[in-house]
Amino acid sequence: RSKQWYQRRVAITAGTLARSHRYSRGFDGDLFFTMVDYDGGAAIFQRLKLTSAPVILHFPASGKRKKEDKFDLERRGINAEAIAKWVKDRTDVGIEVIRPPNYTNAILLGVFLFAVSGTLLIKGNSLDFLYKWKYWAITSMFIMFAMTSGQMWLHIRGAPFAHVDRNTGTFMVV
Repeated sequence: RSKQWYQRRVAITAGTLARSHRYSRGFDGDLFFTMVDYDGGAAIFQRLKLTSAPVILHFPASGKRKKEDKFDLERRGINAEAIAKWVKDRTDVGIEVIRPPNYTNAILLGVFLFAVSGTLLIKGNSLDFLYKWKYWAITSMFIMFAMTSGQMWLHIRGAPFAHVDRNTGTFMVV
């Protein structure tokens, strides 16, 4: 995956975490979240001696920064819950991650119901297509091929369709 993908993913995750903290009951204004883009803040990256982006840092209120004040994205992953746990370990501020609702399933159900009702409205009293064996044969073959394909396995397991091996750099397709 590209560097821009990681930066976008970290930005979305950090935004989710910041909004979760902002609208939580324990919000007191003592914890701040900020983002710096390399193009607009190259001097900040040089001052902090950072050689790569994205990076998540903690700046303690007093004292010097320690090695643990840098979140390890490679080991812990880009996950709002993992970052919230790290923030809790570093600052004793608990953040309950609140994600926005996902309306995809409701929209797909609405489209499906609209298509079925439109088909029934157009066909009217002629629902003979439900009694034709070729219709059911084609439908059952489609379902059978979809369920036995690797695509359904990937959908159920949530595995990536393709990935790059970090050690060799080869591109693998599942």
